[in-house]
Amino acid sequence: MKNISWLPALLILLAMGGIGIVACSDQGPAEQAGEQIDETTEDVYEGSVERMEELDEQYEELQEEYEQWRDEHEE
Repeated sequence: MKNISWLPALLILLAMGGIGIVACSDQGPAEQAGEQIDETTEDVYEGSVERMEELDEQYEELQEEYEQWRDEHEE
């Protein structure tokens, strides 16, 4: 059985991976547009969640006011 050295193959794979990482560090217009879309989507989602929380609080306040009004006018 032959004794195979895996070191050269491992070094080649590591070098190729390093080249791939360096090549991917520069973003093209598609990547930049994708990031902007992601950020905008996240901002819209967060704003929607905040607004829904505000509306929920307002609904609860109105419900309490209505119940108080109803209790006062049931007599």
